[in-house]
Amino acid sequence: ACARATEAGGTVYLPPHPIPDGPNGAGTFAVLADPTGAAVSVLARTNVPAGAPGPADDRTPGGAWWHELLSTDPAR
Repeated sequence: ACARATEAGGTVYLPPHPIPDGPNGAGTFAVLADPTGAAVSVLARTNVPAGAPGPADDRTPGGAWWHELLSTDPAR
């Protein structure tokens, strides 16, 4: 995701960083921005059982469920 963002003219504010939650970690996240400055955080979950819901479907406690866009040019 970081490479694709920079190739498209975006910025990596925080490169991939581990989330130290529990003995095996909870995943990795990064903070990116598109060319207009709209910031987004991306999450790669690790140590998740096969068939577990993905972040968009995970509404369990501790799951990833927050979508927000801040941009000076939302149409772009």
